[in-house]
Amino acid sequence: MTPLEAHQTLTDSEIFQNWQKDHSQTYLSHFYCQLDVDFKQKSPWDIGFYDPKTDKIAVFKIDSEITLLPEDKAFKKQGEVEELKMDQVTVDFPQALEIFQKTKEEHHSSEILLNGFLILQKYQEKTMWNISFATKSLSILNIKIDATNQEVISHQSVNFINQNAAPGKAS
Repeated sequence: MTPLEAHQTLTDSEIFQNWQKDHSQTYLSHFYCQLDVDFKQKSPWDIGFYDPKTDKIAVFKIDSEITLLPEDKAFKKQGEVEELKMDQVTVDFPQALEIFQKTKEEHHSSEILLNGFLILQKYQEKTMWNISFATKSLSILNIKIDATNQEVISHQSVNFINQNAAPGKAS
């Protein structure tokens, strides 16, 4: 299921429509799923909605049934979580994974991937696919891809042991 399909499934659901009646000030903040080593979706989509009044995020798990998880404090540095607008997402899920794989091979080819996750979000005014994988070298490989134009925003590998980042900025 693509994020767009998951979002449509959610917004068509009775659980969401009933919830939204009491949470009209909230807005879409992110999509999240886990990935296996073969880039296959390993978990259902989690879709988050941010409430600027309470600074909390409500998350819906889109599986055979839709589940509303307990609201939680927004995970952010400061300010409000930015609104994710689906009409701005022109790079789809498979394209984002292809760009990730190409960037990994070009800049981090020695890294052997384990499991990972991805987040579709708007952060620092950019709508992006934020994709991270653990690696066998005890690092996290993170690649951020602009979801509007396929540009690689950044790529880096951060080692768990010494916490050193080997950043890369797309040129």
